[in-house]
Amino acid sequence: MSQFPHISAGDPLPRRADLLNAQVRAAADLANRPAGQAGRSFATGNPAVIRIKNNSGSNVAKYGVLGLGDVQVDHATNADAFLQRVYMDGDEPTTGTHEGRFAIAMGAIRDGEIGYAAVSGLVQCQVNVNSQFHDRADIKDTDLTQLDSGPTGAAKILWVAGTTGTQWAIVDINHQTADTFWAKITGNAANGDNKWKYAWTEQERTSTGWQDLTGGRSGTTSTDFALNSLEASNSGSGVQGNSIDIDGAVFTDNSDLEIQPVQGDPVVRMYVEPEVTAGALAYSFEYVNAVDGECA
Repeated sequence: MSQFPHISAGDPLPRRADLLNAQVRAAADLANRPAGQAGRSFATGNPAVIRIKNNSGSNVAKYGVLGLGDVQVDHATNADAFLQRVYMDGDEPTTGTHEGRFAIAMGAIRDGEIGYAAVSGLVQCQVNVNSQFHDRADIKDTDLTQLDSGPTGAAKILWVAGTTGTQWAIVDINHQTADTFWAKITGNAANGDNKWKYAWTEQERTSTGWQDLTGGRSGTTSTDFALNSLEASNSGSGVQGNSIDIDGAVFTDNSDLEIQPVQGDPVVRMYVEPEVTAGALAYSFEYVNAVDGECA
């Protein structure tokens, strides 16, 4: 016999506590599922969905964007409610606050009302495509309708309908804001003792090597310049980032020896990520500096 037997017409209502409690749990589970998701559980690869209150000041359409704010109920106020489900405020997306902290509405949510939104995983949404070469997206300032494409962002663009402007897309919200790509180091300018700012041009891999990427990114020694992470602790004395002690006997006996900037147009793996300053991007790479000069 089933642990929870079916009831036929005319049967008395069951008075078993376990059966009644099971019915209550099932009803609560159904009520807590997003609209359109009743009757099934989320499978692997589907988005992680939370309850969200729309505090943006405007209605949000299905697949619209909300910035994540505070929790609606914290652990100190109501531990049971906090541990039962994730329930957060949804605010108007704002640059400097909501990069990597946003959700995609799983249904239309009127201003001041509660709905459901995806905070990670695969989801459909609209993206403002700034370049066909962008493969990531994040919030667009004060825009509740779409994400904004870029070289970095918390969402990976897996598919997009077009190459420019507002387009429907499938994205993977994974909150990995750093990106890497191939770049050729093309110039340098002094940036302190044994440190330089580097100019660069984005590259693409071919069957025989690398070439400039058409429409790709670039930086000069004054704008969007790159820094060599191995030069981070360089100074005018002591051991440098290439493990050479410039106060050692070799340098003392050969005064013409110097740490050299990266030269020769090498192709390196470039990292780009949001800078501490909101809205700016920082570029960095790793390359061991050479030593050159006349030996005594």
